[in-house]
Amino acid sequence: MLASFAKKATENRLSLLSYEKDRKIGVEIVDLFEEDGSAKGMRVILSIPTNKSIDKTA
Repeated sequence: MLASFAKKATENRLSLLSYEKDRKIGVEIVDLFEEDGSAKGMRVILSIPTNKSIDKTA
């Protein structure tokens, strides 16, 4: 129950930060598992757009 509350609160905060913007902040949650199938944890990926162009060839 606590985890779902925290997830919903985080989604609400990100929604407020994205309000009326062309590019939205995104969140992706991926469950991680051990080789035997037991729970290992989770990976949280935040996509936060910026105004700067980054040269990835350097």
